[in-house]
Amino acid sequence: MGCVSGGVGQRGAQTACPEPCPTARELEDPAGSFERARAAGTLDAKTCRRHVAAFDRAFALTGDVEHRFNAGVALEMCGTSEQAKAAYSDVVRLDPNFGLAYNNLGSIAYRDGQTDEAIRLYRRAYRGRGRPLPPWFNLAHVYRARYLESGNVADFDEAQRSLQAVLALDSDNLTAYEGLARLYYERAVAGDRSYALLADLVVTQAHRRATATGRTSAELWNIQGLLALQGEEPTRALRAFEKAIDLDPQHVDARLNAALLELELRNFASAEENLEVAQGLGTGARKYEAALALGVAKRGTRDFSAAEQEYAKAFELNGADPRPLYNAGVLYQEHVAPQSDGDGVPEGETATAYFERFTKMARKDPQYSDAVAEAHHRMANLVEYASFIGVQHQLEADAAKLEALHRAELEARREELLELERSAKQALDEEAGANR
Repeated sequence: MGCVSGGVGQRGAQTACPEPCPTARELEDPAGSFERARAAGTLDAKTCRRHVAAFDRAFALTGDVEHRFNAGVALEMCGTSEQAKAAYSDVVRLDPNFGLAYNNLGSIAYRDGQTDEAIRLYRRAYRGRGRPLPPWFNLAHVYRARYLESGNVADFDEAQRSLQAVLALDSDNLTAYEGLARLYYERAVAGDRSYALLADLVVTQAHRRATATGRTSAELWNIQGLLALQGEEPTRALRAFEKAIDLDPQHVDARLNAALLELELRNFASAEENLEVAQGLGTGARKYEAALALGVAKRGTRDFSAAEQEYAKAFELNGADPRPLYNAGVLYQEHVAPQSDGDGVPEGETATAYFERFTKMARKDPQYSDAVAEAHHRMANLVEYASFIGVQHQLEADAAKLEALHRAELEARREELLELERSAKQALDEEAGANR
């Protein structure tokens, strides 16, 4: 759940037009036009400027601050945060109860790393006209992020309180149920198992509300799968992830979770399918994890070349994580080398090179201490194997030399015997000629 900005809305009530009244074309709804352009993916710099100008023109003509707010939204979506900030500041100066403007100022502050200022603005936002919901979600996001980073229970309580406030205002809000269930699940993962029961209760209640309102939630099924995994019920977990994917084929987390479970169950083909979709849809950490896991899936389907390519792709996406190097080393040692037409020594050297890069990167990181020790053990095995192969080759060469020498000796002995035979025959022939 990321921070939520208030979007472009419809215009409010208009004041009477100044003379001369603008044409209908000039009063064409810029909000609807902007949303259509955004949905079509045509928000280039020129289009942005045109829409911002349209919103500001409407604001100048009507005095309705919602148009200035919409100009701020357009500026923010088009990547000009400072100008957007100025527009939102105009709105709250003219209308101190315009909650969504405070909310969007809070989102800009949060992106700029000003967490305390963001919290202040979000709190001011939900006291605005209409008690808007986005600031409650944003407060939950900020406090959840702080809780996950520090483990501070006070931050957890604030995140929980914010999501409960949304449900108090809107008891059918599935997004709030999703956020609360995930928050409880994360508390359970951190060690407080009782929160797994609370998460399960929230998911059950949310499913009831979804059924009653005729809606569905892929994320709820995804969280249900995570809870089943924590309860060591892999079959139930996989069914839940599959249900989430059925409801939303583009749910990246459900795809990743299903795939990782399928890898454990050695169902490599299904994992490969889910990971390829997740990699295509994912960004950032999700795209990286999909590439790393896809390498494992490709290895399982014995597509070793593609597996190495996925590990390389993962390392390109996150060069600070040494895991792809370790996996590539294992790939060459355990799979490529045994399948080679030769003795596997060149492939072992490639594996060693990967392990050396891995240990160089990971040796100072405690979380990889076991893997580093294992990599050293594997490299020692590879050195021993190469030494054994070297001795074997030397023995084979020595045996070949002895065999060649033996053959030469036999050939020389055979030539000696043939020469003796020829000499004896010649002597007999000479003796027979003398007797005649």
